[in-house]
Amino acid sequence: MTSPSCGKNESAISSLFIVGAVQDHTEFTPAPSAASNAGEELIQYLLIDRDLGMSGPKMSVQVAHASGWSVLHMSRTPSLSTTLDTWLASGSPKILLSATATDLAWALSTWPSALGVRDAGRTEIPGGSLTVVALPLLRRMDRPKRLARFQLMRDRT
Repeated sequence: MTSPSCGKNESAISSLFIVGAVQDHTEFTPAPSAASNAGEELIQYLLIDRDLGMSGPKMSVQVAHASGWSVLHMSRTPSLSTTLDTWLASGSPKILLSATATDLAWALSTWPSALGVRDAGRTEIPGGSLTVVALPLLRRMDRPKRLARFQLMRDRT
């Protein structure tokens, strides 16, 4: 399998600063945000179904699927390339919100471009369970009031 071409996103990726190598990988620090205030910063909101009882590692993997696939989709959609570049250059901020299955269904019906992840059922939860929804990139000031009422996902301990 070949990796997708970065195209225009190479400029955003190259704006990350390499801060040092640690063993076999490189760590990155995002460039300072270009947004004039926090309300204008692009955010990737991710809703996770708290009622499925997923462990912390399982939730992490599901969120990674949602975020990764949404970035891949944006990288392949020419009309989203500038938005993606801006978000990547600002450090690709994300907010993980605790939600219910009803909330995830609402998000998918509200944003046709939202991406839902359904589990394959190989480990902890039944196959086909909708675990996470990645919303299209939103400015904090543009998020709907209903979204502002969600709580941040917290560790269960």
